[in-house]
Amino acid sequence: TLSLHDALPIFNTTPVHLDGSKDGGVIYVDSTGGTVEIYLPTMTYSGYCITIKRITTGGQVKIYPPAGQTIDGSASKTLATRWDFMTLCNNDDWHVIG
Repeated sequence: TLSLHDALPIFNTTPVHLDGSKDGGVIYVDSTGGTVEIYLPTMTYSGYCITIKRITTGGQVKIYPPAGQTIDGSASKTLATRWDFMTLCNNDDWHVIG
């Protein structure tokens, strides 16, 4: 389980489980070696936001909500191309806001 804001992390291994123990942030994903799966945290409060940005070519970046939740009604979201990014905020479910 990873915590945010300890540094501006670059993740390149899968799976990545975010724990939500810090106040959101930005993470960069290097998918050169293949698809990287990001698992959003289960939150006990609303308003937590995180931005995930893909910085390389190669595999995709797949983003998954916790069990029983969705991202704008979907079971997952994908960053398919280099420089794609997504800002997600929670309010019972997860919502893409950017």
